[in-house]
Amino acid sequence: MNTSVFEDIEQDNNPSFYGNLSILNNPYGTQQGNEVSNPGSPQKGHLQRDSFEQVNADDFVNNSIVLSNKITNLINDPKVEILIVSTEKLIKTSIVVYAIELTNSESSIIVKRRYSEFKSLRDNLCKLYPTIVIPPIPEKHSLFTYIYNSIDNSLELSLIEMRRRYFITFLTELIRNTTIRSCPLLLKFLDPNYELCWMNALNEPPVILLPNNLLLANPLNPSDQNGLYSLLPVISGFNANSGKDSLPNLTHLSNEFANLKIPIDIPDKLIQMEVDYHRIHKILNDMNKIDTRLLKNIKGIIDILIELGGNLNNFSLTIYDSASEDLSLQIEKFGSNMDKCFLSYETFLNQSAIPNWQEPIHSLIQYYMASLQILKFYKYKLVQLKILHKLRLKKSNQLLQYNNLSNLSNLSQLEINSPTISMAIKSRQTPGPNAPIVSSSSKWKSLFNNNHISKPPSGSLDDTHFFNNIEKELNKLDQLIGLCNSDIQALSKELQVSFDVFNKEMERKWTIIMLDFIRDSKKLFTENLNSWSEFKDSLT
Repeated sequence: MNTSVFEDIEQDNNPSFYGNLSILNNPYGTQQGNEVSNPGSPQKGHLQRDSFEQVNADDFVNNSIVLSNKITNLINDPKVEILIVSTEKLIKTSIVVYAIELTNSESSIIVKRRYSEFKSLRDNLCKLYPTIVIPPIPEKHSLFTYIYNSIDNSLELSLIEMRRRYFITFLTELIRNTTIRSCPLLLKFLDPNYELCWMNALNEPPVILLPNNLLLANPLNPSDQNGLYSLLPVISGFNANSGKDSLPNLTHLSNEFANLKIPIDIPDKLIQMEVDYHRIHKILNDMNKIDTRLLKNIKGIIDILIELGGNLNNFSLTIYDSASEDLSLQIEKFGSNMDKCFLSYETFLNQSAIPNWQEPIHSLIQYYMASLQILKFYKYKLVQLKILHKLRLKKSNQLLQYNNLSNLSNLSQLEINSPTISMAIKSRQTPGPNAPIVSSSSKWKSLFNNNHISKPPSGSLDDTHFFNNIEKELNKLDQLIGLCNSDIQALSKELQVSFDVFNKEMERKWTIIMLDFIRDSKKLFTENLNSWSEFKDSLT
């Protein structure tokens, strides 16, 4: 077995980790001792074994098809429910796996996945669908956070619970998307047959068809095998999974295209969306900082209420013998009321403020960051088109320069008696220090490598060869420019549709977050008010 293929194997589902090697040596439970009962007829034993293996191979294929159809029916069912029913650590490791259950009224399946597999699924979906905002998952924690959480078990449990909620939302929203839920990669992620060999799924279509750089792919269908895309320029600094954007905004790019007279129209709607998304992202980040302080204050209130309630209860016991019994009883009730308040605040914090407010706000930040990454990809495609236009202009100037040098060469061969004209021809043939220099560097030296003209070639064969090379390069550039133009026009339309859907979804999410927070806050304050009202009535 090739161990590199199964480097992310789930240990708790692998029989070799339990020390029972008989399952691996004889997975079908056959009687190996009686396999060749008659030494005189070895061909019969081989035929029986081949027939047995063929039957089991057919059964495996049939079972896989049945399971695949079952998964497809489940995710296409609008009433399907996605749960993470349990989490567990792999044997002798700190790796946590999450048991995902897809269930409806008729059937259910369970598959186990770890965090790294969720992350690889999302990263590859972002590449397969570069115009769709893929739902976020929690960020991978640093080594320091990992060590710190491993020391405090409660922090580790809260981290696992937070990831569990994120993963449920992530898978639910993927299945809600009619385009993504038909993706073969998602089906394999939910397929128990790929539970032990997720790396195999990443080395199969459609992922294996993706180019190393997303700029060298069809933006609407990255698995398209059109070889012309491999000739496009690669722009340094592009990283599809990085949130850093070093390019100017769309307004600046639009003005630059107008100055260069490049016939491309960047929709005003996309320009405004970029401005709005940056503004909303900043507001949400500021709100997230306020939420962090708010939760810290709530935890401080809980600690104060715990301490105050305990002190009041102790004080009521202290004065029980030395004072009237009624006073001691009232103080005890007061302390018990403090305990009720602390329990209400703790419930509000753990069941409402964190899962229904803080985490959704952080999720919205990730959503808008993902939308800005899509716009970053769009801007890199625009820069790609600008590079092609500039290179074509350079090639045209190179051809013009060659024609000028050829004409001067023909003039220099004439016998001219005028020293002034001879000197002028000589000065034109020898460029001065301030003369423009055509760069010999290029993004694709192997394709467009004739960027420097020293002196005109002599002879008609050299002329023909030079013109043929320039003509081929210009034809290739025209094809690439036409390809980029059509892609950007289609990409602009697709992004506007995708962002319209995204904006409506964000409005829906924000409405749910606000209503949940208002309802939970009202419940907290109502419980506390009723508790103190009852205490007040007991005093009269």
